[in-house]
Order: sequence, then C-alpha cells, then structure tokens
Amino acid sequence: MTEPTPEQRRTEIAQAMGEHAYELAAKALRRSRDATILAVLATGIAAGAWIKMFA
Repeated sequence: MTEPTPEQRRTEIAQAMGEHAYELAAKALRRSRDATILAVLATGIAAGAWIKMFA
C-alpha cells in the first residue's frame, strides 16, 4: 500500500471538514426548528389563556 500524496491528503481533510460543517449546520437547523415549534406552542397557550381570561 502506497502513502497518499500530499494533494490526496489535503483533499481527504477538506472533504472531512466539509462533512463535519454540514453535520453541524444540520444540527443547528434542527435545534432552530425545535425552538420555533416550542415558541409557536407557547404563544398559542398564552393566547388561549388570554382568551379564557377575557371571555
């Protein structure tokens, strides 16, 4: 088995870094989506409470 050339090694590292960045971005988007859903639910609950209070 031959050693990878410096260019091949750089390419492998760049690919690994790109995949890692993609995973981090996907994780952040999932968290952001979850936070948005919770905010919408909380707003709905608060609106329901206001409606009950004044109805």
